[in-house]
Amino acid sequence: AEAPEKKEEKKEEKKEEPEPTEEILSNPCRVLKGQVQFISFPKEIEGQPVRYKPLLESRKQGFLLLRDLRPEEPEDLFLENEKREEDEEKEPDPPEPFPWSANE
Repeated sequence: AEAPEKKEEKKEEKKEEPEPTEEILSNPCRVLKGQVQFISFPKEIEGQPVRYKPLLESRKQGFLLLRDLRPEEPEDLFLENEKREEDEEKEPDPPEPFPWSANE
């Protein structure tokens, strides 16, 4: 009687969600050569029209110039100094000064 229950438990454990086929990055920093063919600029995200549109839609890497489609609205900026310290490890302190001599 125990064997059928164990088989059912194993089947449930094997059921994994499929890996997503796409991902929307809010702050992409780099595109590699192999990824260029998969880059696209959506016209809307989660049912809302996008705020920024690239001036050159054919350009997928390097510096991109964006046009603000809603300039009257205030921007929601992500500033580096506003990050919470809990989110990342603290950077180590710089080393103490020491004398340097090229003769040694």
